Amino acid sequence: MIYFHHIAGTGGRSVIKSFIQQAGDGDRGPNQVNADFHKFFQVEGQVTVNGKLFFRGSHPPPHAYFACSHSPLYVCELPPGTIRFTLMRDPITRFAGRYRQHYMALRGGYGTDWVGNNILESARQMPKYVVLRQLSMFSASFLVGEALHRLRNLHAVCQCEDMRGSMETLTHLLHLDPPLPVYSVREHSNVDRLRIEGKAKEIARGRERVIAETREHYAALQAIFEPEYRLMEALCL
Repeated sequence: MIYFHHIAGTGGRSVIKSFIQQAGDGDRGPNQVNADFHKFFQVEGQVTVNGKLFFRGSHPPPHAYFACSHSPLYVCELPPGTIRFTLMRDPITRFAGRYRQHYMALRGGYGTDWVGNNILESARQMPKYVVLRQLSMFSASFLVGEALHRLRNLHAVCQCEDMRGSMETLTHLLHLDPPLPVYSVREHSNVDRLRIEGKAKEIARGRERVIAETREHYAALQAIFEPEYRLMEALCL
């Protein structure tokens, strides 16, 4: 089994689509890949591709080919021999991306559980396990050393900023043929629906707003995310 410890906001949707397309062995076009992904990620939590079971959850059945969840590593129950990996991202960039997605959801008339009038307020008011998600994914106590130990026990720790290199690493690790295709993070973000609906200008305004807020509050955000920066420095990411 292949298990992906999926940290929200690190490009995981792109990774999942890559595995779905690769498992299809070339027999799935974009529409079918999107349909499989929707069924797996948003509707039923599982889909079978060429006889290979894709399962979403922290307690996958032992016959699953690929599984993933947002659950912390320490609550997952995986069968022996599972190949485990994760994808990480610059902490402030990851949080800004998540903040922008929720901001755009509000603009589109959809509810959101995020709080704060700007990115810094959100980072200060939201639960610590949400803000420092890359750390809390691997340590319930937010201990950098504990998270580092668990990350080093994974088979691969990939980078969102280098999706091509990440897919090459996983292709070689898993001996996949054909290789995993490369999807961009932006192609598969939560604002896809808004873009399709012709709201490109709103998307651009949202992105500009978040960039400006991040720039304005960068020093304060750096202090908040300092533990995650230490973790990534120790991992040499």
